Amino acid sequence: MYYNKDLIAKAPTTFTELEKLATDTKFDFASEDGKNTAFLAKWTDFYYSYGLLAGNGGYVFGEDGTDVKDIGLNNDGAVAGVEYAKEWYKKWPKGMLDNKSAGDFVTKEFTEGKTAVVIDGPWQAATYKKADIDYGVAAIAKLPGDKAYSPFAGGKAWVATSYAKNADLAQKWLAYAGNADNAFTFYEDTNEIPANETARAKAAATDDALTNAVIDQFKSATPTPTIPEMSEVWTGVENLMFDAVSDKKEAQASADDAVKVIETNISEKYDSK
Repeated sequence: MYYNKDLIAKAPTTFTELEKLATDTKFDFASEDGKNTAFLAKWTDFYYSYGLLAGNGGYVFGEDGTDVKDIGLNNDGAVAGVEYAKEWYKKWPKGMLDNKSAGDFVTKEFTEGKTAVVIDGPWQAATYKKADIDYGVAAIAKLPGDKAYSPFAGGKAWVATSYAKNADLAQKWLAYAGNADNAFTFYEDTNEIPANETARAKAAATDDALTNAVIDQFKSATPTPTIPEMSEVWTGVENLMFDAVSDKKEAQASADDAVKVIETNISEKYDSK
């Protein structure tokens, strides 16, 4: 969660604070009456909205992301997350409904000093720095009910193909690249948080705000399922949030329809194998 230090003194720690911030008229959107841009998040994109659904009890697959017969994207928690998002979309400008341009809109409003708080990935820090925004960064605020926002967590790994001609040498290189010293050097060069725990602790000790925000966020994050069937989820949920927040469908119906698409595609592409 990024916040503009010129607009607010500290990072909000709860969505209740964000709701209050959204009543501040200095963040009213000039070209649309009754709309406010104090806080923005691209929730029509499932990658961004998943933390909202999962924080309320939704999930992709059961059993640590491996049980494709147990899809929790239309359970009570997930639907509660969608319903909460609908309340925010009532406050936001119509442009936030356009999934293709909503991300650019969020960035524009934040870099122009019209938005106080946004949710985005660590990669956005470079954009904000280039725009000369005096920004702070923190773990995402707690959802209503003191629930932790639970976004997808991902990581990178060095791997060697099983077809390697020099498997022993490849294994030695992997050990070299992944040791604590070199993992920390890679972090210094790329600002990507190390998977190596010793290197990660050293990175945290640098007191870099972005580094520590990402490390803190990982505590409540959900590992992104890595099974092949996950590809059907991205396709199936494309319209889940849009259909609900645009009032095209009720939240439950939108979630049910998305899960049905996922289940059908998995059944057709994987069950026959």
